[in-house]
Amino acid sequence: MNNGRQDRPEQSGLYKEDSNGRRHKPSGNYRKTLMLMMALALTGLLAAGCGRKKEEASEAVSAENQAAAEQQAASETEGKNEEERNAEAEEGVSSQDDAAAEALPAENPLVMVVGGYDSTEEVHVGDTWLWYASAEYDGILLLNPGYEKLQKALQEDAANSKHLGEQHLQSVADQVKESGLNDFMISTMPWESEDRVHMERCDKKIFSYVRQMYTYLGGAHPYSSETGYNYDALTGEKLQLEAVITDKKELREQVLLKLRGYEDADGFFLDWEDTVGKGFDGDPDYPLNWVLTDSGIDFIYNEYMLGPYAMGEIRVSLSYEEHPELFREELLPEEQKLLCHEIDEYGASGLKYEVDADGNGVGELLCLEYESHYNEEFQYVDYVTVRVSYGRDEESLITDDQVTMLEKGPAYIMETPDGRFYLYLDLIEENDWQNVVVYDLNDPDKGPIYKGYNEDGGFYGIKQSDPEHVYVARREYVMGTYEGFTECTIDRNGFLVPVSDTYRIFSRNSDRVFDPSAELRAGESGSTSALTLRQDITAECFESEETDWTGTAGTEASLPEGTKLYAYATDGENYMIFKLEDGSFVKLVYDKPNADSWERSIQGIPESELLDGILYAG
Repeated sequence: MNNGRQDRPEQSGLYKEDSNGRRHKPSGNYRKTLMLMMALALTGLLAAGCGRKKEEASEAVSAENQAAAEQQAASETEGKNEEERNAEAEEGVSSQDDAAAEALPAENPLVMVVGGYDSTEEVHVGDTWLWYASAEYDGILLLNPGYEKLQKALQEDAANSKHLGEQHLQSVADQVKESGLNDFMISTMPWESEDRVHMERCDKKIFSYVRQMYTYLGGAHPYSSETGYNYDALTGEKLQLEAVITDKKELREQVLLKLRGYEDADGFFLDWEDTVGKGFDGDPDYPLNWVLTDSGIDFIYNEYMLGPYAMGEIRVSLSYEEHPELFREELLPEEQKLLCHEIDEYGASGLKYEVDADGNGVGELLCLEYESHYNEEFQYVDYVTVRVSYGRDEESLITDDQVTMLEKGPAYIMETPDGRFYLYLDLIEENDWQNVVVYDLNDPDKGPIYKGYNEDGGFYGIKQSDPEHVYVARREYVMGTYEGFTECTIDRNGFLVPVSDTYRIFSRNSDRVFDPSAELRAGESGSTSALTLRQDITAECFESEETDWTGTAGTEASLPEGTKLYAYATDGENYMIFKLEDGSFVKLVYDKPNADSWERSIQGIPESELLDGILYAG
């Protein structure tokens, strides 16, 4: 069955299809909601401590003025011919190149946490409260420095997503309060609205993703759509199509050619070619919906655009390899990336993929099946069973079903530089504790080989895009409870091995990720609140960030009572690196554990007596 994604580039070595031929989840099922709260709180800092003062000015961007400017620009462009538009596009490319040249080069890989904010509406029915509507929407937090302008653009996008979700909830709440609920309406609940982020390309040139919208309001069926977003990774500018491609007329012909060869093209609406053409002609009622991927460019036609609902979403893919003449060379990926594909379809009961692990040009079949076990009394998912099947074809599949989890988490297929393939399942357990389960996919005749649990952390919302730079996170219990992340490599058994003993601290306060006016700088991923010294102390200080906090000695300096400390990095056991308000760093080290006391001490002082504001969570 076709799932609406046609002609995905063979370069990726991957094919997928769910058991229903659809991308969205089935409606009407009660389930727990995973709340991922994100943000950052290292702003408005004053000088203190043992280093130099760093001040940075933030630029306030008016979303309203920007929208008005874009609308005016679109209106002016509409009356121009193609030659004029192409000429202006050339100037746009030049200005973007100039902006990129002025921007400081991003030395760090792009690392992001994608997490959501959710809201629910409840009503009292009889003797119980009924959860009848929910809205969930994603925001993106960049963890490494060098992408501050991109972070600001992502804040604006997240704010728009949150606004739409809140509008949905308000409209449903107004409807329920005005007309009440009947038995049929209750039987279709909860009504849902989701806006999830799925990454498509993430490198030092391009940051692109789609927002996957899903809504169900009790009708005959839900509605799903995808919208592409494409940014210059350094400048944060939203890319226009003319800045990406070289020949819009030829591009249009190639898209039409692909669609004419679509296997279900006879089911298209009679005027489908006019619809496609209007998009390329700049008709504001038919905006082009596109996204750059690791392999090329995809044009997205959502439900009802070219055909009836049953046809689902239709994607047209044009690869860099097949059509190099259509793409501006400076925006091409520097090299072909190793396979790193996320399996993130919410609620799909069966997912099928082809992975050419043995390199013979014929894809082996990988199937994932998720079975939700519901608690009927409390109406939520009690646990999820995962069945992993792998083999050369349907008849030779071998199944492993020993993995269960509290909630369905993301999964990735990754290829190592030496050509090995592994499946990684993010295991979500009680209290949102996460680990990674590893399967070896290198011998289809033996099926999926269960390797075990990765004990150094889980994905915790970190999006993976490069098998040579895999990131995991874990909870840290050093001078408080925090969340830290670190980079990993893949060893010979497929396990993720940290490249450093130090984990960087980051926070998840969603209020600021969804607030474009908030000062949120990529890489400034400190804790949401500071600790305060209760008394004077002497400690190691560092003027700048170190790559090896364990093996590098700092300068001994005195810190006065009242100094504010922001958790920055830790080894998870012996020490915490704090960032001071002047931008320098200080290292506080635990004394050896005392068998007579659960509380750790620092230079002979119990941590609760030395540091004000320590919070531990279970």
